[in-house]
Amino acid sequence: MSEHPPTRQRILEAARELFTQHGYHGTSTRKLAALVGITEGAIFRHFASKREILMALLQPNIAQHLSAAGVSQGSPRQVLGQFVHKRARQFEAIFPLLKIVLLESEVEPELKQAWLQQVLLQARDDLSICFARWQDSAEIRPDLTPEALSRLLMTQLFGSLFLNQVSEGVFFAPETLESQLELSLELFLNSVTL
Repeated sequence: MSEHPPTRQRILEAARELFTQHGYHGTSTRKLAALVGITEGAIFRHFASKREILMALLQPNIAQHLSAAGVSQGSPRQVLGQFVHKRARQFEAIFPLLKIVLLESEVEPELKQAWLQQVLLQARDDLSICFARWQDSAEIRPDLTPEALSRLLMTQLFGSLFLNQVSEGVFFAPETLESQLELSLELFLNSVTL
């Protein structure tokens, strides 16, 4: 049995290290291959491009369908509570990579589009399906569109997570991010539930 993780996983681990230390453009596939101990061609047997490597690092952490994550069924409080807390843990892990996406999106518009489609819009669409279902069952106000509800919740969530990361936890002191997220969720639910 091999003591090393599979090559694809080793490439991702090395890419995370190099991207966070040297940036996206500062990381070449040659440097990545050297760190992993493989040829540059071996990288392209696993990934079509450097952008695909970055998206592979981001995607499993954020763009998980609610149904795949097992949180699409239940009351708004249950589902959204799980969604918010799961995303908070994931956001902390991917924040260094997210900064790279934000910085590089000006010169790599495909990266921005991939992030938008695979991460933000997918989460919005998944939430919209839940909100529509809750509206049908008269749990959520019917006068707001499911998409508007999804955008509002995501704005609150990602705004709080971003401020917490940028301020290194100082913004919400003396409360914790966890208590702030609970308060934000309660305020959101109080304004949209029937």
